[in-house]
Amino acid sequence: MNSLVLGGILKRVYNSFSMETFENRLKLQKVIYLLQCSGVNLGYPFSWYLHGPYSPELTKDAYLIEDFSKVKKLEFEDSEIESKFKGFIERLSNHKDDVFWLEVSASIHLLKKLYPQKSEEQVVDEIKNKGVDFRNRGDEIRKIWNEFEGWSF
Repeated sequence: MNSLVLGGILKRVYNSFSMETFENRLKLQKVIYLLQCSGVNLGYPFSWYLHGPYSPELTKDAYLIEDFSKVKKLEFEDSEIESKFKGFIERLSNHKDDVFWLEVSASIHLLKKLYPQKSEEQVVDEIKNKGVDFRNRGDEIRKIWNEFEGWSF
């Protein structure tokens, strides 16, 4: 994908954005992963990594965005894709800056996709075992699981 197109799409999610912080890079990965799962395929392949779904190609393209303040918002020409994008943005609006929610929900989705036979508890345990920040947050992870189950993918 072209970095200008990526920037134009990202501009519709975040008014300002940079790749300078780990938190922003994590948000980028999870938002684009979830967007693609919502039916808006931007062509980025994802695999499981330390913090859930990760695409090196996405990181590369995002670093090519030179001045995010000058990026213009882009809409999709295909009305069906544009509708899916708007629905995604609406569902995401309360969570787009919640790094924990983004990481957990994207991880839930990818783990369910990779291991459909795993139960909710097995997926929650795998996420809890990702690191110190997750170990004592099983109830929060289950809450995100329940909320995320309502999203249609």
